Amino acid sequence: MYDRELTQLISAAQYYLEAAESLQIPDNELVRCTVSVDSDRWPADRLPHVLSPFDIYSAHLASCAIRLATIQEIFVGDAKKARASAYTNAKDLATDNLRSATTRALEILLRDNICHAEYDPERDKRAAFRKAALAQLTFAEMARELRRRYEMLAAQVRGYHDARANLRSQTMSPNSSWKKSPPDLIERFGRALPSHPDLVRKPMFGYPAAFAHGNMVCGLFQDSVVVRLGKEGSAEVIEAGRARQFMPMPGRAMTGYVLVPAQDARDSRSLAVWLQRALDYTLTLPKKPSKPTAAKVATAKRKRKRA
Repeated sequence: MYDRELTQLISAAQYYLEAAESLQIPDNELVRCTVSVDSDRWPADRLPHVLSPFDIYSAHLASCAIRLATIQEIFVGDAKKARASAYTNAKDLATDNLRSATTRALEILLRDNICHAEYDPERDKRAAFRKAALAQLTFAEMARELRRRYEMLAAQVRGYHDARANLRSQTMSPNSSWKKSPPDLIERFGRALPSHPDLVRKPMFGYPAAFAHGNMVCGLFQDSVVVRLGKEGSAEVIEAGRARQFMPMPGRAMTGYVLVPAQDARDSRSLAVWLQRALDYTLTLPKKPSKPTAAKVATAKRKRKRA
């Protein structure tokens, strides 16, 4: 979910930022007006009125800030941690502290300035701090800081996506550092596979493997045998010390899969017991719909053209 959500958020932030920058607002207004207005003007702003270009400019920047604040929360873990970067010491209204808050987490301050309905004991303290910080910030500075924060968070989003894509490719593709399975293990694995009409052999990670109803049952990985026992079944044998969790890469465990003990993998009868148990479990899983082959896709296209 995060992949899609982050893409939508950073794209929306870019849209609002560029929409604000495209408005022809006189520089003297952007330099003269501060973000936080005096309280005696608030009642008038609560009434419906025709929006000026400056109002639209402000609304666009606020919309950008809300998206950036959400991205920041995703990266740091939650709203409380994100707020801590803006309100390091909310009692200190010194200029240096207020200025550092706007450069550390301007998007959090601006989002809180708009969405501060939820109550907590620190709300009033944060409101005073936020108003003091934004009162010294002009709209020109706000736009500049949001552009900087956008570029920083956009780089993080790109880095996140690149890392995820790289991890997926490493996890799902054969790794050049992986060893080939020994020929005798490949032969023993083939002989020990259960005889079942729904069991299909096909490679996984570049190693021999078996599937049932589209779900992986078992397979080889380097010099080990991997079996699928499900979450409960794998937990049972791991806790009993009879098997180890399967991890194709360090720190990347495949839930529900374990490595058959080496002594059992060397014995055809013991190995057959593990493979049968893996098949029995996998047959309880819902069937995966089969993907159409290239030939079937081409045939379907020809039929549609004739129709």
